Amino acid sequence: MTIHLRPPVTFFLLVAIAGGTALAGAQGPELPDTLPLDMSVWYRRDYARCNGAGRVTTGGGVITIEADHSALKYWQVPTLAGPLPINEKWGWIRRCDRPPASFGPEARKRAEADQVTIRLADYPYISWRWRIEGTVDDSGTANAEGKILSAGDDFAAKIGIQMLPAGGDDLREIAYVWTSSIPEGTTLVQEAGALFWRFSFYRVVAESGDEHVGEWRTETRNLVEEYKRIWPDEEPGLLIRIFLMTDGDNTGTEATASYSDIVLHRTLPAQIATDR
Repeated sequence: MTIHLRPPVTFFLLVAIAGGTALAGAQGPELPDTLPLDMSVWYRRDYARCNGAGRVTTGGGVITIEADHSALKYWQVPTLAGPLPINEKWGWIRRCDRPPASFGPEARKRAEADQVTIRLADYPYISWRWRIEGTVDDSGTANAEGKILSAGDDFAAKIGIQMLPAGGDDLREIAYVWTSSIPEGTTLVQEAGALFWRFSFYRVVAESGDEHVGEWRTETRNLVEEYKRIWPDEEPGLLIRIFLMTDGDNTGTEATASYSDIVLHRTLPAQIATDR
């Protein structure tokens, strides 16, 4: 059974990228009101090391992920200057594998030198559009307490945001998902760990049901409010990574989702505020 999250490596990688509180970023009146993500620059994380039965197509500002009994994740490290460039000739990139420990410090030096890190306090809102071709059976996704079960840990569409708390270096992750029957607004938790470390990753149902299958749906979220709802004793710090994931490996299904127009905002856009 595939285990999607491998927290110890991911945890230390992302903390190294951010450097805890060492990165302040370029904070000032010159910050743009919006930061649209470059939808053409994504790096594949295939849990079968590029051998997963799936594919991705890009074009026109849209990325479409087709997973055939597989789990496909595409990620980028966003900065104020666009996605952090990655050397695509590195072996782990060619294998669609997770980054080595050395990647974190190298990425940190580059972002720190250019002062391009993103603070959630400056960009509390995120919006995006997505479309799915069908939902994934979620009858076995979580137990009665809302804990995700590995045998049912599949979602037709998922957009994840990884962050650090202000003044801390413990990875925080919130991912928004499209479910089949789990009600919109439900918060699920995925727990994982190794040795002495335990991690909790949260999934918030942003869309539910088959009513809008095949349609583009616009979502907007206040990441700061979401963060403080889940971690009420903390303030959010740096934005570390954004990922897209479509998977059907644990439930043995096919899933297809398209993603577009992922934008970070300093204030809530009026057109989005009245969209739904």
